[in-house]
Amino acid sequence: MRPRRPRARRGYAPPKHRHAREDEAFYVLDGELTVYVGDDVVRAEPGSFLWAPRDVAHTFCVESDEARFLALSTNSALDRFFFATGEPAPSLTIPPPATEPPDVAELARVAGEFGVEILGPPPVPGG
Repeated sequence: MRPRRPRARRGYAPPKHRHAREDEAFYVLDGELTVYVGDDVVRAEPGSFLWAPRDVAHTFCVESDEARFLALSTNSALDRFFFATGEPAPSLTIPPPATEPPDVAELARVAGEFGVEILGPPPVPGG
């Protein structure tokens, strides 16, 4: 497993998706997330560990003003997806919100190259 240590503001959420090649797990360090795995919805606080097996739809949403969490995947190739769709952080701070919506069609195309299927929009806080 390769850990990532995301730090995000309230409302940060990826689109609902599923992985064909890897399992994913989340460990909450600070703050609160709502994690959606299949039909389960869990409010995750510090110390919570959640498992999203491959081929099961999942996503999450940051509920607190800010959250820090580990996101782990069982396939080290998934990190290349984040390099392909993201950009390096200019500093060790949370970047400001995007000013334009993402190109969803392009995101879905690139995700597919990594065995990730986009299934729906991201959740919203309290949603």
